[in-house]
Amino acid sequence: MMQNKRQILLFLILFIVATLAVLPRALEPDADWASDEERWLPRSVRFLNALYTRDVALTTQSYHPGIITMWIGSLSLWSKYGPMMFMVNFNADSVTSTGGLTEDQLAILTPENLARARIGMAIFNTIIICVLFVLLLRFFGFAIAAISILLICYDPTFLAESRKVHVDAPLTGLMLLSVMFMLSFFESPHRKVFVILSGITFGAACLAKITGLVLLVYFPLVAMFYRSIPSDDNNRYSLGQLPYIISVFFLWMSSALLTVMIIWPAMWQTPVQLFGLQFPFAVLSLPIIVTLLLSSFQYLHRGEKTNYALQNIKVIAVQLIVFVAICIVYLLNDQARYIASHIRTALTQSHQFPQRYLGEVVLDPGKLYYFVMITIYSTPLTLISSLVGTIWACIKIKTSIHSKSLRGLFALAAFVGIYICYMSIAAKKLSRYLLPAYPVLAIITAITLIVFVLPWIRRMLQRLASGSWGQTTKLNFVVAMLVIVVGIGWQITSVGLLHPNYAAYINPLWGWSNITDITTIGRGVGVKKAAQYLNKLDGASDITVRASFICELSLPYYFVGRVAAIESTPSSQAKYDVLYVQDIQLGLVDPNLYENREPVKSIQVNGTTYVMIYKL
Repeated sequence: MMQNKRQILLFLILFIVATLAVLPRALEPDADWASDEERWLPRSVRFLNALYTRDVALTTQSYHPGIITMWIGSLSLWSKYGPMMFMVNFNADSVTSTGGLTEDQLAILTPENLARARIGMAIFNTIIICVLFVLLLRFFGFAIAAISILLICYDPTFLAESRKVHVDAPLTGLMLLSVMFMLSFFESPHRKVFVILSGITFGAACLAKITGLVLLVYFPLVAMFYRSIPSDDNNRYSLGQLPYIISVFFLWMSSALLTVMIIWPAMWQTPVQLFGLQFPFAVLSLPIIVTLLLSSFQYLHRGEKTNYALQNIKVIAVQLIVFVAICIVYLLNDQARYIASHIRTALTQSHQFPQRYLGEVVLDPGKLYYFVMITIYSTPLTLISSLVGTIWACIKIKTSIHSKSLRGLFALAAFVGIYICYMSIAAKKLSRYLLPAYPVLAIITAITLIVFVLPWIRRMLQRLASGSWGQTTKLNFVVAMLVIVVGIGWQITSVGLLHPNYAAYINPLWGWSNITDITTIGRGVGVKKAAQYLNKLDGASDITVRASFICELSLPYYFVGRVAAIESTPSSQAKYDVLYVQDIQLGLVDPNLYENREPVKSIQVNGTTYVMIYKL
């Protein structure tokens, strides 16, 4: 009876978590069209077409590779485009002789399709958040799990990106799940299923965006961390054995490789040349991967017997040989070589489009870029609390290492540090690439508030109190919790008021500066509002407006009239000029042309002007 009540309570809490997660992501899903979504919507339909025509090699459309995003997009658009996929010919420039349709005739780039795909993305991210809540609940307990999820649901940067049809939000969610499954295993080594689940989510994260490979560096570091912790717990005894840890890695990697092969349709048919013969990749790799997975699992199942005995060393050596064979087969795959070449490019060549950084327009903002960006786009609560908590835990490391919550804090802080350092090394840099760090900072913040801040506030109140009031522990606890609730409520309120323009959030700690000089802003914020203003003008459908570069890309999706480029259209052929803040920041618009003119409409969000409309 008690077990049933607990299950009902858990389902009720999960319903609340799902509601909190999906509402801000699914409401007004067509707002703030990001430029990259113009690529992922057609890619999703082509992905769907490749599945229908069974030409699965065409599911590779990007080096990201973005497979998770295309799965989400294609499933979201299936109800509309699925029935006509057999008529589509993506290689034709016009109607085919058999009456087929071309990509242009499908009218993929519409606000309606954007909304469909974004709702699919919202559902996917909501599922991720619900699973994450269950993991956090098991690992840290209810208080830390609840605060973590609230902060993650309403982290402005994660909220803004998880509304978009792009690769960064799926990468973030899947990487975090992989990390939490990994930590759950190291805390409970007898639960081998956690290793497999961590490997599955790791493989899926790499399919979302190849940046997920950062976990290949993170895994051995976390393993060494847990090996170094003294413990009398029999369940964790085997972590001290190096052969055991190596076999865990093989089980983790084989689960990830199997996931990549199953979820990425191109892997099903891709041919591999070996010894002059050609084999389908799935046929060649599947038996090897399954062999490594089963042998690793069986070896780990022996538990404490996995020591340095000669027999165990031989088993590990065989597993290593099998793992090397898998790596060779993957490297012979055209898809893997394609991605590897682009990884080298990302590490060595910066983006060929400029961005604003610390008052200058640059291509490569340098090694400290992400350390500056994390202070701009995180909230004061998560930035300060996670920093204080990490420093405090490091100071108290000798006495706190036996706390499960603080071990989790150390491991999560290590992930943030490794990820930021890796991204700082790469030449290609954009502020949204830092996205996987923000939800982790939210969890660190929750640990800090419960483990450090709450007891500290209680002790402070007890010292300030006198007489019988000082003995009232419950009152101290209520006051301490009130302080924490106010802090969390402030973040949720300040972020919620921006709906649906969450990308306009800037850390209030930067309020003293002109943010347009510090970093490039925009990301489509305000364009829909500008179009709504123009659509209300008399004869709007007959009006031609000139637009700067960013507005020229996304304004036509919302504006009923005609949109032309400023640089190629004489002012006599248009009635209005629409300028975007990002174009002004990057010098794509000469501000001197508008110096003595007042805009008829300025679109402001969060105190910053994003769009200016001038009458000609």
